[in-house]
Amino acid sequence: MESFVPQQQDETDPAATFRAKVLRSGLDPVRCEARHLSYAFDNANALAAALRAVNPFLGRLRGGERERAEYVARLVGECAGASSEKAAARLGAVATAQWV
Repeated sequence: MESFVPQQQDETDPAATFRAKVLRSGLDPVRCEARHLSYAFDNANALAAALRAVNPFLGRLRGGERERAEYVARLVGECAGASSEKAAARLGAVATAQWV
């Protein structure tokens, strides 16, 4: 699982941290940024489908389909709460999701 987690996961300014590592290695970056992305979904089911499509860990979860469904439901709840900037910062989110 650690191979999927970026080294800058818990950094408050991941772009600056990465840029410093690049400079220390002798490279000269032209541009380094961490973009904030926002996605809008029509409803919670659309968000859940998107989360299931991109989550590489679902197939590795212990338990059955019920446990996976509960996990996705928790993710949907966290993403819905992350639709505000304050919640996104609290969750350390780089990308937030909301439905309209």
